[in-house]
Amino acid sequence: MDNVKQQVQKFNEYEAAIAIVLPYSELKINGIEDKEGAKIVRSARIECKKLLASIENDRKEIKAPFLEACKTIDANAKVYKEQIEVVKSHLENEEAIVEKELADIEAEKQAVKDRLIQGRINEILTCDVLFTGFSYNLGSVQIMQTEIENLSDEDFQIKFSEMQSLNESLKAEREIKEQAEKAESERLEKVRIEQEKKQAEIDKQMKVIEEANTKMKAEALRLEREKEHAKELQFERDKAEKKRIQDIEDAKKAEALRIEAEAKAKVEAEKKRIQEAERLAAIAPDKEKLVAFRDKLNDVSMPKLSTKEAQELSQKIGDQLDKMNKWLTDVIESL
Repeated sequence: MDNVKQQVQKFNEYEAAIAIVLPYSELKINGIEDKEGAKIVRSARIECKKLLASIENDRKEIKAPFLEACKTIDANAKVYKEQIEVVKSHLENEEAIVEKELADIEAEKQAVKDRLIQGRINEILTCDVLFTGFSYNLGSVQIMQTEIENLSDEDFQIKFSEMQSLNESLKAEREIKEQAEKAESERLEKVRIEQEKKQAEIDKQMKVIEEANTKMKAEALRLEREKEHAKELQFERDKAEKKRIQDIEDAKKAEALRIEAEAKAKVEAEKKRIQEAERLAAIAPDKEKLVAFRDKLNDVSMPKLSTKEAQELSQKIGDQLDKMNKWLTDVIESL
């Protein structure tokens, strides 16, 4: 141990040398013209390289005897462990044999207990019991799951016999009740059959009535549809007639407007003609002018019109022109 400490202390002496080279990390060369700087950096690098080589050589030299000792220790440890493992395996095998025998004994005990419990459960299930998850119940008799596992054979048989007796009693009561229910069921079945026969007859009669009602409803519906159809047809006919009458009225109005427009156009043309005649007659004497004007009015002829309303209007215009002509004649003769 002291030798190890001495070797470690010797190796740690490099700390002083490392402290010397660490400041070299601040050295720089100021361009290619800095010859002195380059020389200093190169010298520092060589010194670092030598220090690294010295540290590596001392590390190998100091570790060499320790590495050999470690190899020897590892080899011996492997042999020792192999020898001990053989003994350990033998001892473990001996313990495993005993443990297996004990486990087999316990397993057999558990198997016997399980068969006993299952046998008791099978006996209980021959009765009409209710299992709650914790107990088997039949009326006032109850056998707990823990009792099935822990009761002696004698105590279990006492409880089971009580349950069995109650089960037989309840079974006899159920059989009597079932027989009574069967008899009642048979009686009700006979009543049901008789009622079904009566109901079938009623249904048959109702079917005849329903069929008659259906036919009546269908006929009424048909008549109603025909009535509605007739209404629709009459509505369409009335609508068409109204449209026809409206079209005639529109045509009459259009014709009257056309005639009126033509009359206005003729009157306007006549006004222009009269104005021109008046302009020409202004040069002639007054009586001659009036005669010329009257003659022009006499030359006006009414157009041939087709509708009654237009013809009536044309007649009125003609009457007014005749009156004007007569009036003009009287005026001329008075001059």
